[in-house]
Formats: sequence, C-alpha cells, structure tokens
Amino acid sequence: MPFDVFTMAAVRDELDAVVLGARVDKVIQTSELAVALKLWRREWSGHLVMSAAASHARVYVTEGKLAKGFETPSPFLMLLRKYCTGGRIEAIRQA
Repeated sequence: MPFDVFTMAAVRDELDAVVLGARVDKVIQTSELAVALKLWRREWSGHLVMSAAASHARVYVTEGKLAKGFETPSPFLMLLRKYCTGGRIEAIRQA
C-alpha cells in the first residue's frame, strides 16, 4: 500500500480527533526504536506509540497496557521525560 501525503493527512486527522488536548502522564520506551506517550483526557486515556524502525515505522494510538522494553532508560528517553511529562498536546502538524 502506498504511503503518500494524502495517507499521512488522514493519519493526522485521526490523531487530531483522539489525542488533541491530552496531557502526557508518562513516557516509556517499548523497544529500541519506539517510544510511547501515556496520554490522558477527560473522555479518553491511552498511549500514543511512535516507532522509527526501518521495517515497522508507524504512529498509532492504543488503549491497551504497554510493557517497558528496557530496565535502564536511555539518555534520549530521559530527555523526553524531562520535557514532555506534564505537557499537553496542542497541535499535530504535517510538513
């Protein structure tokens, strides 16, 4: 299936409907190249998972519980926790 600008626009619209205005409660690293933000809103709570793996690059929302991938957090994960935890998702933009 081709992944073009129109497909990305549809993904952005779906994410806008679900996660816009949500607060970031926690940041976890589910695998070496994937990070999940635990989000909370009055009507919904779940995870926004973002993966940069070459064979499985994806962004999706899940309400299921996620497991930590690593015992020791990476420096990148610590940086994300510092700046993202407690923040709100105000906008999702497509370049």
